[in-house]
Parts: sequence; C-alpha cells; structure tokens
Amino acid sequence: MLKEVQPEDISERRAIELQADSLFETVAYMAKAVLFISDDQVPEEVWEDLASTCYRCAACTNLCPVCTCYTVDERQEADGSFTRCRSWDSCQFAGFTRESQRPQP
Repeated sequence: MLKEVQPEDISERRAIELQADSLFETVAYMAKAVLFISDDQVPEEVWEDLASTCYRCAACTNLCPVCTCYTVDERQEADGSFTRCRSWDSCQFAGFTRESQRPQP
C-alpha cells in the first residue's frame, strides 16, 4: 500500500543522495584525457577490456573527446538543386567513410 510522502522521507532521501554522491570523484580532467589518448598512452589491456563489452552501437563516439570523424552526403532539395552536408560519422560503423591519404614520397 502506498502512503503520502512525509518531510522526513524527503530529508532521508536527500541524505542518501548526498552520501552516495560523496563516493564519486566529481573533477573531470578532459584536457588530460585528450592528451593521454592522442599520445597513444592508453595501455592495450584497457582497449581490450572495453572491446570485450562493446555492442558496436557507436555511442562512445558521442563521448570521445578526440572524435572528429565525419562523412559528406549530398541531399536533393525540392527545387532540384543539391546541398552538400557534412555529418558526424563513427569509425565504429562497418560502413564508415574511409578517408584517403595521398601517399608520401
């Protein structure tokens, strides 16, 4: 049976939330993470561990601080003209747009 929420219930819930929140580090070091990833300083075991639970949904690319991959599509407008659009892509997708590089001499 449900009962009305009492002020002490709200106070207890807030105390539990604050206690749980205190267990987590709240400082983010995004700039340091970008350098760490960019300099290839992440141990191979970390990537292997992450890959073992990967669902290939590419959600990680929305969080990755170094992801800048994109694709280019052309869309036809109502008047028959075309618009070139640059959209975020993910290297985690099987059909990811492969960027070509000119061979170095």
